[in-house]
Amino acid sequence: MNIEQIFIGKNGQKLGPFSVAEIKQKLANGEISKFDLAWHEGLAEWKPLGFLQEIAANGEIPPPLVAPPAIPQTSSLAIVSLVVGIVSLPMALICGFFGFIGAIAGIICGHLARAQIKNSAGQQEGAGLALAGLTVSYLALLVFVLKILVVFGFVAFAAWQGWHH
Repeated sequence: MNIEQIFIGKNGQKLGPFSVAEIKQKLANGEISKFDLAWHEGLAEWKPLGFLQEIAANGEIPPPLVAPPAIPQTSSLAIVSLVVGIVSLPMALICGFFGFIGAIAGIICGHLARAQIKNSAGQQEGAGLALAGLTVSYLALLVFVLKILVVFGFVAFAAWQGWHH
């Protein structure tokens, strides 16, 4: 197809019309690139300039534009670790055993989340959430252990007092 006039779309502006020779000169000067949009009579829609056979060097079509990188997703395990850790802290004080189970679950989820995030090549985020979940879960575990030690200490003290009176 013989193209007489080509319009270029660059930075939101319509430029032209230009002849094929003018387009090739502007490409050589770096004024436009083969990724700028172009339109001429006969095209249904604007296309990258490099896709036009008359413009592409030796009929060479450039590779398609690269898709933008995927937006990283927050690790659900990191969120679970933090939520379970927060819930297990008061439960370790009040219910004891349920706080222990929650703390262990928060610790496991936190470590799994950190490993998953590290191995995701930037596709997952939430390392701070996982670290916070680990911190609160370990704190809940510490509270549970201290509670058990205090209870056993009181029982042992009471038993010792009973034997000496």
